Amino acid sequence: MPAPAGFTTAYGVTISACDEDFEAYVALGHHDPSRMTAAANHVLRAESAERYRPIVGELPRIDHTFAVITERQADEDGEGGGWTLDFTGPDTASTQPVTLLTVTGLGDFELLATPSHCPNCARLTNTAHYMRTEMQKLGAPGLLGHDCRTCGTIWPATSRNNQHRPSAC
Repeated sequence: MPAPAGFTTAYGVTISACDEDFEAYVALGHHDPSRMTAAANHVLRAESAERYRPIVGELPRIDHTFAVITERQADEDGEGGGWTLDFTGPDTASTQPVTLLTVTGLGDFELLATPSHCPNCARLTNTAHYMRTEMQKLGAPGLLGHDCRTCGTIWPATSRNNQHRPSAC
């Protein structure tokens, strides 16, 4: 069965975001948490130039279930297309296995920044987030900063996508 419009395949997982905030994803088939998280990260990076960075030891919520996915045709103005997801039992006609991934709180997302080596331990990173207070203490001109997962050092970062930079107010 071909994937509905709006789905993409990443790391062997056919997946789509369920909402505009990228806090929920659905994939065709049942997948393990690490592969599902990697595929969701791919969608998030491709669509919004952000990346999910889980807290150490924490994975997003993963549910294996069954559903019927129905494509909706767009009207003549191009509105209303997409797909709907109706949860079913495994024996319902046209049902298929799906994996749901839920990430709560956009605070767990980070912007993709220009890759930079940690000035303390030389670890390469391209993740960054808004650190107004920390960047002001460092005398940095922007709000975006790296924080090294290895040694904890914080240093200024340059965003790859300036449209995601908040105002200084």
